[in-house]
Amino acid sequence: MKSKKKYHVGKVIVEIDNTPKQKFMVLRMRMDNWLKKNKHLPVHRIEMREWADDHERFIKLKELFEFHRPDFIKKKHKMEVNRLFKKYE
Repeated sequence: MKSKKKYHVGKVIVEIDNTPKQKFMVLRMRMDNWLKKNKHLPVHRIEMREWADDHERFIKLKELFEFHRPDFIKKKHKMEVNRLFKKYE
């Protein structure tokens, strides 16, 4: 049985299995929550540009983890996902 992990997203606690698909779901929720809190910022602000770049990278990483075998996924990809998780806590 896989271990369950709890994440705080906004005012909600999300409990998931430790699968990459569900981890990306939580990351997407965190990124959307950040955008919702910062919707007042103009698009040209550096924070919004960083969010747009991170969102594009999120989509590419999600695709990589979902459709490719584990031997293709390198440590740098895992570290990049962890960086996004920490950034959008």
